[in-house]
Amino acid sequence: MPGNDRILDMGGEPTAFVVLTLCSYGERGDYQVLPRQAVSLDLHAILDRLKAAGRRAALDADTRLLAEMGDCRLMLYAEGRAVMESVVPDTSDAAWEIYSCLLAPCADP
Repeated sequence: MPGNDRILDMGGEPTAFVVLTLCSYGERGDYQVLPRQAVSLDLHAILDRLKAAGRRAALDADTRLLAEMGDCRLMLYAEGRAVMESVVPDTSDAAWEIYSCLLAPCADP
C-alpha cells in the first residue's frame, strides 16, 4: 500500500516506511514500523542522542536499541525496523511521530 507510506529524509534521500498495527487495547496500541527499502541506522549515535536528551535507552548486544519514549517502550533495529508497545494515543500517526523522533531530534512526543 504505497499510498499509506510515511516518508522520512534519510541523509538527503526520501525513504518510505510503513506503520503496521500489531494490537490495540483501549487507549494503547502496539505497532511495527518497517522501511520499504534498505536502510542502515547508527544505533550508537541514536543511543547517545536519546541519553543526552535524558531518555532511558540502552543497546542490547549491539543488535537493537531499547528505549522509552513517554509511555511507549520500543525496540529499534539497525535495519530500520521498530516494534513499539503501549503507544498512546492508539493511532498509527502517534506511532509514526515516536519513530520519526528516534531518527531526528524533535519535540517530546
